[in-house]
Amino acid sequence: MKTGKPPCLPVSRDILWHILLALASYRVPRPVTERVVFPDCSGAPSYYVCPRCGITLEREFAAFCDRCGQRLGWRGCREAKIIVGRAARRCLLSNTQEEYSDGCMHRRNRHLVDNSSVCVCYLNKDGGETDYTVGYARLKGLEAINLADGSSPALAVTRKNTL
Repeated sequence: MKTGKPPCLPVSRDILWHILLALASYRVPRPVTERVVFPDCSGAPSYYVCPRCGITLEREFAAFCDRCGQRLGWRGCREAKIIVGRAARRCLLSNTQEEYSDGCMHRRNRHLVDNSSVCVCYLNKDGGETDYTVGYARLKGLEAINLADGSSPALAVTRKNTL
């Protein structure tokens, strides 16, 4: 059995230099420039996005990304570009358009009514977008089940199960 130096593979200096730069680039802070908002969730939470791997960061002002290890630069993060999360955008807009803009919720609600057989709502006041959408649903001939009035069959079943 031979002892001595382990065998080395010939590596050019260029390749070695590129590998070292790639490894070192994780330690150079990259500025956090995007923030994802989820408006359909309670409180409309928002999370900063890792500039290298694109995941939402669980903690604000962490030194490194939990997933890829990228060092994060927080200078200027208050001016981060706000984007609507993909899942939230899909839920909000129901594939009626690509970006959140004025009137998109109105178009989304009409799209939902046009592709539904019944309208289940919680309408507790006149006026507003919910009232308009329920009126549009009734105009289209859909049954409107209002959970706010307490007389709907769905609410009665829920109350029976909780008693």
